[in-house]
Amino acid sequence: MMTVAEQGANAIDYRFDNPGVLTPPKDAPPRYLWQRVVEYSSSGNWRDISRLFAPLFANASSLSANSSLKPEAARIAAAHVKSLDRAAAALKMVQQDVRYIYVGPNGGNLTPAGADETWQRRYGDCKAKTALLLALLRELGVEAEAVLVNNSGTDDGLDQRLPSPRMFDHWWKQ
Repeated sequence: MMTVAEQGANAIDYRFDNPGVLTPPKDAPPRYLWQRVVEYSSSGNWRDISRLFAPLFANASSLSANSSLKPEAARIAAAHVKSLDRAAAALKMVQQDVRYIYVGPNGGNLTPAGADETWQRRYGDCKAKTALLLALLRELGVEAEAVLVNNSGTDDGLDQRLPSPRMFDHWWKQ
């Protein structure tokens, strides 16, 4: 076996020779159920993860000059004076007129489809629907951002984990 020094600066050598059984505390939060977890990350902090995704959503929520979403946004704006009502109408349109379909490929399932593409095909996953809603809200003058979400119920202790995109499984707009 090579030593860590022989393998390089980023090498880690773990030995698991018949480790003892660990018993988690009864009725403890889920993070205490983790046993012998090895994590690694190339991100220095959670802000790095946010900075990784922000440009993807900025790009995906940009509309083309002749976007068919622009008249939809104008229709919503004409029907609603208040920003909150406009946002609610845009959300309703995205929820009712665009089916949710999980899309696994496309950049490791991290890159959202563009708003125009999603509107044209009338389906998208959480990332695509978020980009679509962001585009509509921007057209309506409503400020919003995409938010990474851990929807699996394992968010307890997330701040103690190494920053990684895999900790998130959903997107919302805020």
